[in-house]
Amino acid sequence: CARLGKGMTNDDVLSLGGSLLELLAQGYVEVSRAAPRFVLKAGRRPRTTVLVRRQAQLGREGVINQRHISVAVDPLERALLRSMDGKHDRAELADLVAAAVAEGEFEVQFNNITVTDRAVLAQVIEAKLERLGRMALLVA
Repeated sequence: CARLGKGMTNDDVLSLGGSLLELLAQGYVEVSRAAPRFVLKAGRRPRTTVLVRRQAQLGREGVINQRHISVAVDPLERALLRSMDGKHDRAELADLVAAAVAEGEFEVQFNNITVTDRAVLAQVIEAKLERLGRMALLVA
């Protein structure tokens, strides 16, 4: 009980344990012996796994994240993921996305307006990188 906090009784510990088990059963809490293999923030040269890059290259609407869960990705996210091998910085990723847009692969929209401005595209890409981090698709 000393590790949980001073003054906790056995009843407190049992109550806490029961609450944690309930949260686990409902899917709000994960238990793992290993540290997570993903990062929440993209580094200078964002990177994902080989599997995710391959799934994105194949055009899969869902990719397997580092929690072993299939998550849906949109065309812009797929374009980012297939190039996120740790060799490209954000500007290079923006160039690759702009080329895919120019080839008609997909459109980038922000507030229901098609984005062509480079500065706005960079902001959209940054928001997508944050989303990919929350989806456990970024690795260090």
